[in-house]
Formats: sequence, structure tokens, C-alpha cells
Amino acid sequence: MESEKAKRFKLVSGFFWFYYYVVSYYKGKKLKECFSQIDKYIFFIGYPRSGHSLIGSLLDAHPNLIISNEMNALHFFKKKYFRHQIFYYILRNSQEHSKLGRSNSNYNYVVPNQWQGRYTKLIGIGDKKGGKSTAILGDENYVKLLDDIQKISQAKLKIIHVIRNPFDNVSAMVSRQVKIGYPLTETLFQERKKLYLSKVKTNAKLKAQIPNDICDVHLEDFIAAPKKELTRIFQFLEIEVSQKYIDDCASIVWKKTNHSRFDLSYWTTERVENFLKDIRQYDFLNRYNYE
Repeated sequence: MESEKAKRFKLVSGFFWFYYYVVSYYKGKKLKECFSQIDKYIFFIGYPRSGHSLIGSLLDAHPNLIISNEMNALHFFKKKYFRHQIFYYILRNSQEHSKLGRSNSNYNYVVPNQWQGRYTKLIGIGDKKGGKSTAILGDENYVKLLDDIQKISQAKLKIIHVIRNPFDNVSAMVSRQVKIGYPLTETLFQERKKLYLSKVKTNAKLKAQIPNDICDVHLEDFIAAPKKELTRIFQFLEIEVSQKYIDDCASIVWKKTNHSRFDLSYWTTERVENFLKDIRQYDFLNRYNYE
């Protein structure tokens, strides 16, 4: 039987959802003209601790794009919100994060002289929520959900798949749990590894289903050559970029990647070999090793 506390929680949650729905409906309607030329909907898939925040922030700096940060826009598509409502929340999120300095995980992602939270003419919009988007697509009938996103957004889907060395991914995921108080155990390690591989499996299915709509971005390549990789991303997005924009974005990119795998003293030879067997099943991870 449902407790009184649970009933109150559902009641309060329902009220807030109703409030946000009404607000977004009317405020989004006022921005319909601003959204009228959007023909590309961009979202991220991937894994926790992969560099999505950096790349999402750089895209948000383009004068013709707005990219929200960690909004989980797929949730609104699942609830069948209208196009202008979802776009309103994406724009508001981008503006709020830009006012706060576009910082995350001790990094500052402010691009000098560019357009974060602002725009000249919007032709693309989207959300940066890589790991969660993959989880939602893995739990849902992803073919139907992708079709719903396309119909609601009335735009062409452009999906960015950010990839990092799997050993760094899992290590960072484990370290994050340890940092918030969980003991480093075999159970914790295996759970994080399983979570990572479940996302890999989902993304591999998506890549097989819609290969032309997904752009793989390897974080290591992006850090090594940000101007080249940004140019490639915008070719995929079919959006023009200025050299000034590329130069300003490249100026904030880190000089090297963080090798989290070397900070976690848990990778025995056996664990490394077992994990290599897991990731060798996927062509987009074949390049990676522990060393």
C-alpha cells in the first residue's frame, strides 16, 4: 500500500510538472519566431566522465547554435512536450549556465568573444547529456523514441558520440563513487564496469541503426587537434564556422587528457585482460589499451 509520504511526493511532483508545462507552453510560444529556422536537433550519447561538457560548451558558443547543459531533454520528448516548450527550456538552460560561468567539474568552459547562451540566428539546438541519453535510449524502444524526437523537433537528428579510453572511463566512474563515500570493492568495480559496457552496447546498436546520423568524437583526438576536430564536427552538423570561432574555442581546450586509469590502483593484469576482451567486440574501442 502506498504510504502517505509517497502520495504527498507524487502530488507535489505533479504540481511542479504542471507548473513547468504551463510556463514553458506560454513562454515558448513567444519565442516561436526565434525557433522557426531550426532544422537540426543535436544531442550527445556516450559515457560518464568522457568530455561531453567541453564539447557541448564549445558548440553552445557558436552564434547559430544553442546547446543546454545536463538538461536531459529526452525526458521532455518522452513526455510529448511541444517543440517550442522543449526549445524554450534548452535556451533557458544555456542562458543560466552561461551566467554562472559555464563551469563544471572544476573546469571553466567559457569561450572568449563568442556566443554562449546567445545567438544571432538559430539553425540548430540541442542538449548535452551523454550518459543519461544513452541510458534512456537503452531502456526505451529507441527506434520509436528517435522517431518521436525527429517529429517533435521537426528537425534532422545530429548525434555526437564522445568516446574516451574505456580504462579512463571506468576508473573515473569508480573514483567518483569512492569520493562520495563508497568503499573500493570488487563489487563496486564490477558494477561500474557493467554500467559502462551496457552503454557501449546501446551506442553500438544505435551506430548500426543510424550510422550517418552519428559522429564519433574521440576525446584524445580532440585534445590533440581541437581545430581539426571541431571543423570535422561542424562538417557533420552541416553548419558553417568562422576561423575566429575555431581559434577562440581551441584556446580553452586542455593541453592533455587526464589518464584516470593510472590513478586507480585496481587494474591487475587479470582485470586488464578481461576488460580488453569486453571492449574488443566494438570497432570504435579497438584502438584503446591500458598502457
